[in-house]
Amino acid sequence: MNRGKTLPVLVALMLVAVLSVAVAAGCGSSGPKPKVTDLDPPAAVGGAQVSIIGTDFGDTQGSGVVHVDVKVATVVSWTNVLISFKVPTDLPASVVGVSVLTPAGESNEMNFSVLAKTQPDRPAGTIESNTPIQAMQAFEKKKGVATTGWTYGVVKQSTQNPNWKIDQGGVPGQAPTYFLLKKVNGLWTVIDDGKALTQQELSGTGAPADLWINLPPQQAKTQQQVILDYLKAQGVSTTGVTITFVKQSAADPTWQLFLADWPVQAQIPDAYFVLHQENGQWVVKNYGSDITSTPNMPADLKP
Repeated sequence: MNRGKTLPVLVALMLVAVLSVAVAAGCGSSGPKPKVTDLDPPAAVGGAQVSIIGTDFGDTQGSGVVHVDVKVATVVSWTNVLISFKVPTDLPASVVGVSVLTPAGESNEMNFSVLAKTQPDRPAGTIESNTPIQAMQAFEKKKGVATTGWTYGVVKQSTQNPNWKIDQGGVPGQAPTYFLLKKVNGLWTVIDDGKALTQQELSGTGAPADLWINLPPQQAKTQQQVILDYLKAQGVSTTGVTITFVKQSAADPTWQLFLADWPVQAQIPDAYFVLHQENGQWVVKNYGSDITSTPNMPADLKP
């Protein structure tokens, strides 16, 4: 009887040993455990994007996860040496551990500070993440500019490529500084800055065309002021001149016709002015007693 019971027990022990060896071999085939070497930024509010820098994360996420304290974070991008994730929004302000778990095992923990939000959420389209603000602050700090008391806002975000945007920052009540920002590998970087940015300047940075704007925005001149400035540039006296609206093209409302009338003693002949609206500004396209040959002018604008 004892010998009969002993045999099944021995077989079971042998199977356990074989399975243990197989499991151990399987674990060893997953490669080295991941290692975290840095977090950028090392502190942020809930919802902000953070990068984990390290090694052996794996080329793709697969079944890998990012642990922030006891939470599993939402992963934005994953490579073997860089992972971007979003800080869970339901964590209290505190210092927590961040680690990476892959089939090869869990990495070391790196301390990360969850910051309390200091301002309420803003409407969609103007919500600033922590990273662009930090990029602007770091950029100014390198130039020796203190940003204490600054406020920030979105000027324009490209719809052609959302990785590009223009923000502004500065002391309330003073002229802002404009920042052209680009997101590279999940991190915002300042490409250009200044109290003013021109279309030509922005076009040379590689920014999408829908960000090529003049900052600060140019104040649109009235049609009368455009005509007066044009006359002064031509050296023609504007003393006593009367500028009258004649008509607007029904075919294309961006074309208008005006008449400039001088007093008799000025001895300056009356003249028509053809104006065209371009990029939100009125431009003189032709002037004189006969403007019928103006290129591209709608036919219904002829006097």
